[in-house]
Amino acid sequence: MSKRFLIAVLFFVFTFSHYSFADISKLNKLIEDRDYLEAKKIVEQLLDSDKENPQLLFINGVLLSELGEIDGPLMYLFH
Repeated sequence: MSKRFLIAVLFFVFTFSHYSFADISKLNKLIEDRDYLEAKKIVEQLLDSDKENPQLLFINGVLLSELGEIDGPLMYLFH
């Protein structure tokens, strides 16, 4: 998955959401640095407050795929 694509998706998600810009900046930086594990932790925290957000679920699935956790994206796909 292209890093630029993921960052564009993040921008879209947070443009139309109520999440803080600190979350956006930190998440963007982690993804740019390919620190997917830390980015995943932030997305999971955000999902705790908005479990049905399709954009966050998508980003989480992409991060899990990047980490090689194939069962994770499938769990979110079929939940």
